[in-house]
Amino acid sequence: MSIYMNTFVMNDLKPNGGKRCNNLHLLCYILLSIIFSICITYKQAIANDELFGLDPSDLDVVLTPTRLKQNRRDVPASITVISENDIKKLGIQTIPEALRLVPGMAVGKRSGNAYRIDYHGTNGLTPRRMQILIDGVSYFRAGLAQIFWKELPVDIEDVHRIEITRSPSTASYGANSFLAVVNIITKHPTDVLGIRATLSAGSLNTKKAFIGYGGELSPLTHYRLSISHRQDSGYDQDNNENNINGEGFDNVEDDTYVSSFDFRSSTHLNSQSELDIYANLVNSTAKNENGDINQQTNPHTDLIDRNISIQYTNQISPHNQLQIKTYINSMQRKKYWDTCYPAIAFSNEMRNLYRAAPQKALDIFEALPALPTLTNDEAELNVLIDALINKMNSLGTQATEPPICGELNENYKERRVGYEVQDTHVFSSQLRMVAGLGFNRNLADSETFLNGNITIDSQYIFTNVEYQPSKKTTFNIGAMWENEEKRTDGIEHSPRAAFNYHLHPNHTLRFIYSEAIRTPDMLESDRDWNYTMRNMNPRLYNGDTKGLFFVNTSSNANQRLKSEKIRAKEISYYANFPKLDISLDIKLFRDNLRDLISEKLEFFRFSPSNNSTSRLKGVEIQLEFQPKAKLSAYAAYAYMDNKSTNPLEKTLFTKHSGSAFISYQFNNKLRSTLAYYGSNSIGGFSYDRFDLNLSKSFKTDNQSTWEAAFKVQHYGSTRSGYIIDELSVLQHRFNSDTHYFISLSWKS
Repeated sequence: MSIYMNTFVMNDLKPNGGKRCNNLHLLCYILLSIIFSICITYKQAIANDELFGLDPSDLDVVLTPTRLKQNRRDVPASITVISENDIKKLGIQTIPEALRLVPGMAVGKRSGNAYRIDYHGTNGLTPRRMQILIDGVSYFRAGLAQIFWKELPVDIEDVHRIEITRSPSTASYGANSFLAVVNIITKHPTDVLGIRATLSAGSLNTKKAFIGYGGELSPLTHYRLSISHRQDSGYDQDNNENNINGEGFDNVEDDTYVSSFDFRSSTHLNSQSELDIYANLVNSTAKNENGDINQQTNPHTDLIDRNISIQYTNQISPHNQLQIKTYINSMQRKKYWDTCYPAIAFSNEMRNLYRAAPQKALDIFEALPALPTLTNDEAELNVLIDALINKMNSLGTQATEPPICGELNENYKERRVGYEVQDTHVFSSQLRMVAGLGFNRNLADSETFLNGNITIDSQYIFTNVEYQPSKKTTFNIGAMWENEEKRTDGIEHSPRAAFNYHLHPNHTLRFIYSEAIRTPDMLESDRDWNYTMRNMNPRLYNGDTKGLFFVNTSSNANQRLKSEKIRAKEISYYANFPKLDISLDIKLFRDNLRDLISEKLEFFRFSPSNNSTSRLKGVEIQLEFQPKAKLSAYAAYAYMDNKSTNPLEKTLFTKHSGSAFISYQFNNKLRSTLAYYGSNSIGGFSYDRFDLNLSKSFKTDNQSTWEAAFKVQHYGSTRSGYIIDELSVLQHRFNSDTHYFISLSWKS
């Protein structure tokens, strides 16, 4: 999205990107061995009637997939749940790093402060196909289709659990819930009464300070609030425009500084109704390297994000619940840098030529300071070229020398307001239904990207029905109907149907079909992309200190983009072994994606279309051993095949990926956790990381709890890559393959 994107030749790369890493082979072997061991134990336990005699109510309950509270055996999707305990055991400090535990989740980076994350990994240039929720409210920035992962308005200390629905979920959460939904569920005020504080520091100039307090305003109202600051310096080096062959590296500026304030309250209005308020504020500064090829300073990005949501819940009867929600999300981003261009680039003559013949104008601009020549082009074009020649002659050397320097920006504001009404009804022990309607208004304002402001309204209706005709069968039927003004041709319909067959109360086969859409964002469908230079020095030839760059990239009114679409089929097996405290989820999937908008969002060459398709198929395995005892373990593996008509749909693709950890708590309150995260190729490089986290907790005489933790991260390679286009990759690297972190937490 910058004026000019530098490229880095990938041909000379000889890394381990095309090979399957040996550690992933080891992970697969361990995972299969565990499954084999379970099968033996399972067979023995059947003979003793140990596994099948338990109440299935012991199974985990999740909310995200259908908006109904369901046992995992009944949900129409494969689910990954990352608990507060998992986060603590692993020493995870950010939401993106927690998502490395999810099978099939591709986690890459454009820079140290710009994560590129998508389930099943397709297009990594601007991942736009996954929904992110915090307590059920969307934080997907629909204006420019972005998720600011490092600036999410929730600190990891306030996270109760993360539920990841690993399938299209437009039927429950609307457009852009295309491949998966990540729902971050925060801690309830009654769960964090008292004072909490955390200090941590480590490699890469990582520092964090957090303090939180939970209390009560009255016996009926509880609240929690927290303040945090976190920062890091990102990668140590990258191969910038001066070292395009990937052999030379320079220091990189990708530092991030994030400060946040978070508030949540819960009030019981009476025995049947409750009012929840959630508000947060984020201020952040991120350093960047990408402005344009002539930049004199590296860009800085300042972000201010304000959010508030209010939810009213009324338990009308034991069988009927009403929920009303309203929210306002407001975000302002300022990105600015100094650069220099010749004065003729801001002339009406150059702009008129660009409007008539964009490529001709760009060719002339790249050849400056040489004067253009008249050819046998049509007369109108020669008239425009002649006018440009006359302008350059009248200015003389002032047309190109010295270049005019000033400030460019990519600032924009975005606001989302909406409401939602949801009704949940239990008709019988066999039939439950949730249904609702809502309205969203998305407003965006940007002089650079939109040449003004845009307002998009959308309305939607949704429903999901769970029907259990017998103990062995569960049907889930759901759908959402959406109308997004100016974006869709009428009402978009996104259905989902699932049949769960219970081999036993704790063992389920799932057959799932779903469809989903992603509507074009404003930059794709409503762009009017210009750059205005301010504070010009020297002044422009007419004395102005502000000028409009000659290039303009606008949407084609005759080529309206359609919504991206997916049809997903899944057969999966979910098993819970209560006696063993083990659960197993195996998923076979086939996703057909069509009408994909794959083109790179860049200024000079930007012509989006719906011409791409992808076919994704593969298998995912997730194994959890989560007893209440001292030992716990987890392993996940994903294999995927990607058949895409556009190579850009493989820029975040990895064929093999996985994660695993084993954790043990000793009698002296010392806990040790060993973890592995890996993928065979993202950006041309395999990713291998081993973590060791040691933590020790103890209590003081006043019953306060302290915990000290020490974490070591070891990377298999100090290099990583990010694919820019079909031929180019940007490399990053750390100076050391081992990083260290310490933290100290206190709770009253």
